[in-house]
Amino acid sequence: MNLEQIDYHFISRNSPYYRTAVALRYEVFFKPSGALLDKLLDSKEDKSMHLVATHKDEVVGYIRITLDGKKAQLSQFVVAPSQQGKIELTRNLYDKAMAKAKEMGAKKVSGEIRLPMAKLASRFGYKVSDDVYESPETGIEHRHAEKDL
Repeated sequence: MNLEQIDYHFISRNSPYYRTAVALRYEVFFKPSGALLDKLLDSKEDKSMHLVATHKDEVVGYIRITLDGKKAQLSQFVVAPSQQGKIELTRNLYDKAMAKAKEMGAKKVSGEIRLPMAKLASRFGYKVSDDVYESPETGIEHRHAEKDL
């Protein structure tokens, strides 16, 4: 897949892409741990911005941005299994989310990251905590990461 063939859209929960994005998030993050769908649709869902990456109308990436004052939280950053390891797609999705967070006035960004993503988060300039904890939703181990914008 060529990056020129990827489109990026901020979507509402009424978008046709939203249901597909939820399915992707569930398949990658929640289903492997046995968590139910209601854990995915948490209290942040309605007040967040939803960014999808699409290729030929198929959702291949997603990131959720939740603003709280001057702080943006990134969550449920996911790339379709067929696209994992393609750093350019991940980077473009992330950069578009960061541009939107800055546009909305965020001065700091944070996220709760799965352990295998700690190295990538560091490459993106995050300070990654050494403390490891289990997500209450999935039981998967995470670390906190944050950086100034």
